[in-house]
Amino acid sequence: MEKYLKAFLVHKGKELSKTHNLALLIQQCSDIDPSFQIMKEWNVAVLTAYAVGMRYPDDFYMPTNEESMQAVKTAEQVRAFVLTKVDF
Repeated sequence: MEKYLKAFLVHKGKELSKTHNLALLIQQCSDIDPSFQIMKEWNVAVLTAYAVGMRYPDDFYMPTNEESMQAVKTAEQVRAFVLTKVDF
């Protein structure tokens, strides 16, 4: 999800901040296109913990199957949404 949000920002000519924080990225995208606010309803920002926790072994967290399935569903929603916002 992080990469899709960053791709949208790059597509719009914005400089990227070095962050994994999905809430911050969603806000940056929303500043350009307010429809990105829908991602708050999808609870996308809570998945920031996976982005960080899975990369750095000191904070490793193993999600349940249910959490994993929900994360995949949310990622697919974000992907589909962002792809409607960029014209390649």
